[in-house]
Amino acid sequence: MASQTGKVGCIQIFSDDVAWTQIIDSAGVGEVFVLWSDITNPNPPIHDRVTRSNWVSLLRQALADDLDVTVVGDNATSALTTSVQLGTFTL
Repeated sequence: MASQTGKVGCIQIFSDDVAWTQIIDSAGVGEVFVLWSDITNPNPPIHDRVTRSNWVSLLRQALADDLDVTVVGDNATSALTTSVQLGTFTL
């Protein structure tokens, strides 16, 4: 899975159709992740809309408070986001 942990550089939402974010790691290297791209599906299911809203909320909180986030893509080379994490999960 493609993933990046670091600070939120930006969140860009063009419309209901397209949004992305840039995450900058501790070495200053930025990675862009596509949060969603629904050009061909303008009416996604409600659970997708709720997930997207939650992602944007986490990213906004991280940006406002200068917190690290981890964004994960759907495979090793993909920038299509599958999860956004604020904080560290430990067992």
